[in-house]
Amino acid sequence: MKINCLKTDLVQTIQVLLKAINNKPEKEYLSGIHCETVHNQLIMKATNENISIICHIEADIIETGKILLPAKYFYDMTRILPNDNIQITTNTDNNLVNISSGTATFNLVSMPIEHYPVLEKMPAVNQFKIRNNILLDLIDKTSFASAKNGNRPVFTGCLLDIQQARISMVGTNMHRLAVKHEVLDNLENPNLQLIIPATLLDDLSTLLVSDIPSDVFINYSNNQISFSYENIYIQSRLIEGTFPNYQNVIPKTFMTEVNVKKDELKKAIERVALISRSNEYNTVSLFFSDNILTLTSVNLTVGKAEEHINVKITGPEVKISFNVDYLVDVLKHIEAEDIVLSLNSSLQPITVKPLQDDSFIYVVTPMRTNN
Repeated sequence: MKINCLKTDLVQTIQVLLKAINNKPEKEYLSGIHCETVHNQLIMKATNENISIICHIEADIIETGKILLPAKYFYDMTRILPNDNIQITTNTDNNLVNISSGTATFNLVSMPIEHYPVLEKMPAVNQFKIRNNILLDLIDKTSFASAKNGNRPVFTGCLLDIQQARISMVGTNMHRLAVKHEVLDNLENPNLQLIIPATLLDDLSTLLVSDIPSDVFINYSNNQISFSYENIYIQSRLIEGTFPNYQNVIPKTFMTEVNVKKDELKKAIERVALISRSNEYNTVSLFFSDNILTLTSVNLTVGKAEEHINVKITGPEVKISFNVDYLVDVLKHIEAEDIVLSLNSSLQPITVKPLQDDSFIYVVTPMRTNN
């Protein structure tokens, strides 16, 4: 193999591929990036056998070939090369790969390629497309609410639920639930439910950013899903299992509704949380009464914090307590200036949503306290 390519293209592509490489893979060849010339492109692949990524960049192909390079050293070398153009040349006699740019040259030992798995794209049998900005918003509003680990894998994923023209994404860890809806006119899949690993969605959210909205093509099967966007193709296993009926978790009626400025509430919670974060349960109590919200946090070994903010309350007074992180998290993901808190009693779930926007709702279970 002998090729010339742009440094920026190569480095950015390696950064993407690193998302599919574990720090300590069980099989040595899975720590490598597979490179192959096809026509006027360099096709680069990486996998950890759960997630696979295929990317391509434009290249001047002088000699064709394929190699497997250790990802870490490949990235470290290319990103510090001095010039905009990089030349990669292989020597089949000694398994050395020459990587040069300007006055700098590295010789990198290639890895055995014969056991590297064959990575092929899924056939476009079951496919739909969605704008990247819409998919990013679905991810942003839900993946944070999923479980980071645990004995029930379905809670480490987000449910993608398509019913007729409405697409929904749902994340939950059993203590909180986030649901985001969008209506798409071009959906041809009337009914579909897939559980996608939240870690994959978080990785996607760093890759799908662009100034101009572009299409993301999604393919799926019984146990696989893929996302194609510009020069990036990502394929992953789906999470098997049954996602809970999230519609049953959302309360249908409320006795008390509270209108509040999001930023004012967020800052007040963060101040009061200075005390709550020093206790085991990280609890903050909210008391809604007479258009005043009183936030308190108590720790017998540290002290007490209390703050009052003006709100608009409709309905009877309520006192309720939460894990403070569950409230701060959702406020970070709402852009609206005004939000609505809806609740019934101190022991029933509360919902949080933007004012005059029914496309997003967040449900959180309160904590039991002695006061």
